[in-house]
Amino acid sequence: MANLYTKTGDKGQTSLYGGERISKNSVKVECYGIMDEANSMLGLAYSQSKNEKVRTYINKIQKRIFSLGAELASDSKGKEMLTGKISEEDISYLESIVDECTEIVGVQTHFVVPGKNQVSATLHVARTIVRRGERNIVTLSEIEPVRNEVMKYVNRMSDAIYALARVEEFYCEVEELKTKVLEKVREKLRQIEANKALNKTEECDSGLDKSSNTNESEKKIDKPVNTGQSVSIDQNQTVELNLQTAKKMVSLAEQKAKEINVPVVISVVDSGGHVMMMERMEDSLLASIDISLNKAYTALSLKMPTEDVQNLCKPGDPLYGIQESNNNRIITFGGGIPFTYKGKVVGALGVSGGTVEEDTCVARYAIESVVNLN
Repeated sequence: MANLYTKTGDKGQTSLYGGERISKNSVKVECYGIMDEANSMLGLAYSQSKNEKVRTYINKIQKRIFSLGAELASDSKGKEMLTGKISEEDISYLESIVDECTEIVGVQTHFVVPGKNQVSATLHVARTIVRRGERNIVTLSEIEPVRNEVMKYVNRMSDAIYALARVEEFYCEVEELKTKVLEKVREKLRQIEANKALNKTEECDSGLDKSSNTNESEKKIDKPVNTGQSVSIDQNQTVELNLQTAKKMVSLAEQKAKEINVPVVISVVDSGGHVMMMERMEDSLLASIDISLNKAYTALSLKMPTEDVQNLCKPGDPLYGIQESNNNRIITFGGGIPFTYKGKVVGALGVSGGTVEEDTCVARYAIESVVNLN
């Protein structure tokens, strides 16, 4: 690679691709210099974004900016030698980005104030740099020929970057909402647990009062006392959620479902909500496929059994309407249970096909058995 310094520009001139030399303060140099500035700002946005799809789009745009800059930095001879010029295909690609982003965030109905988060703000800066470059390219077109594809591409590029900024803002708002929802859920759960503890204390006191009036010969024990070392599913420290565990859970759930004569669909998802395993028993309802998946998704995303969600989203409750969020994937009745390992929710199990009580019974049996039989 040649030295970074050549000393040929020390007198304020630079060479174009093709050999012609021009002043560094010319409109032509300003045009490709601004595109280089935009590319650098996009690089900053790329380094900040955690959305892989957005990063892919940014990187593709960055690579095409090099081709754009090369054409702007060429004289007439250089333009004839160039390959890989900006084309209608490149313009269509930018338009597809805008269309896809609009499907996610919806049609814009008001002005957007930049600054929702760092990456979207950086993209907005990149967008305005591109707009400045476009204005200079228009000026250049009044001095020398500029291909229509170049003009259109730069115009679409600022639109695409703006659309990506809106997507980043949207996902930022989604994460903020999730945080608020989880805080509300935890607060409500603490209230529920406190009420349960109070009710148990009252029941215990009531039972002692009754037993004092009962003869020893009349006392009965309805269920045997479990003296084993059973582990609560939320205190699991030994059983990881892997494919083998998922298979065991599905097998145990199917076993329990057969025992109570209820055909169900069983779904297991990992920490990212991806399906690890699904089993549809014979004669189970077709609708139960989506429902079981959504039960597992709900239990995972809210980190709580779906049977508890219904107590949080009634009219007047803090989470009223949550079932309308997440593309209507939130389930507010029993059958979904999170899988906890070493204090963290690492997946979930969803069961659908019977009554709410039957689905909950099957799901809880499967997870409890896996945790306690290993």
